[in-house]
Amino acid sequence: MNSSKDDSSQNYRKSFGKKRPEMLQLVRDERPRLLRWVRLIRDLADAHSYLWIQERIKEANPPDDIWLVDDEKLQDLVTKGGSVRLTINQFVALDRFFSQFGEGIHEKGLFERSILEPTANAGSVRFLLGSSEDQGELWNVVRRWDSQAMAEILQEVTQINVRVKIEIADVIRNGADKRPDYPPQESFKSSGASLIAIGSPLANPASEVLLAEMLTVQPFQRSGEVQPPLPFHFIWPSIAAPSYPSTFSVAAQGDVLRRLRAYFKHLRPDHGVLRVNQPEPTKHGYRPLEKFYESVRLKESGKAPGVIVAQQRATGQVFMVVAGVSGPGTYAAGRCLTSHRTYSLPQPIGDHHGKVLVTYLQSQVTRLPHHHGDECDVAEPEILGSFAWPLH
Repeated sequence: MNSSKDDSSQNYRKSFGKKRPEMLQLVRDERPRLLRWVRLIRDLADAHSYLWIQERIKEANPPDDIWLVDDEKLQDLVTKGGSVRLTINQFVALDRFFSQFGEGIHEKGLFERSILEPTANAGSVRFLLGSSEDQGELWNVVRRWDSQAMAEILQEVTQINVRVKIEIADVIRNGADKRPDYPPQESFKSSGASLIAIGSPLANPASEVLLAEMLTVQPFQRSGEVQPPLPFHFIWPSIAAPSYPSTFSVAAQGDVLRRLRAYFKHLRPDHGVLRVNQPEPTKHGYRPLEKFYESVRLKESGKAPGVIVAQQRATGQVFMVVAGVSGPGTYAAGRCLTSHRTYSLPQPIGDHHGKVLVTYLQSQVTRLPHHHGDECDVAEPEILGSFAWPLH
């Protein structure tokens, strides 16, 4: 495991060596952003300490001293109004830290590696897809959009590691009201394959299980039952609600419905919604800022939001859920993994898993005339935000 961390650091050095001129220009152009960081550092230091910030920055970066921004440097940044010499690596380390809360320099990160790199480098990747039993045939049916999302990721994973072992398992969703067969319990406790669940809990019970494992909550809980705060929820219309409860969904009723109506001028009851609790820095730490993203229905044109939720485990492999409110949203999330340079996964510390990286996005979906079924064009996805969870 130590050798993989060393390789990771070498890859970062090579990456930045090639792009140093562009990086330096970004640093020069972003003086206002640096001053914004200084104000946030001061507020966080007042609420906690400079040493506390130093440790949070370490958590957001690979385990190598080249990314260290110590408490003395942070204090100098505040007392000298940002007029402090920073190495390129220190600047990037700060960018990684503040990008978790929507305060990074660039929406796509500064020359970051894809989170698929540690996923593929685990040596084995197991895809988990939701399926339905065809009562009239002797096979299971997997949704086309989920298959296309897997195809996008599969191609990228095999390019990163040509020797990676690929496994595919389908998880029956019909009437599921308990833990599905996949992923097996032992995969949570020992090193093994990276797990990628495709589709939301509505389409894939394995996504429910993996999300619950990463976010340390109980799966298949009904809305309203006591749970810790979560970084996002799916809000599905009643016509699409799954036959089993989901911890990661809330109903468009009561206070939730009132906030939805206040957020959208014309909320359609047959549309699903993604609710995100984006962390916002405050003087006393962070607070969640609630955002809503409405999803187009199949056979319509509009926006399709989705999420990518990933965690590097203490045993080295990566757990990941790639999910949209709709099928095109899931495909957009899969494309996002291969077409964007996403932020690096927070690193595990000792026997503790890394923090969970939540990336939310959306894509423009255009219905294709004279096509059958749910054929449509899904445009290049746009990353709306990325942050680490839990906040503290």
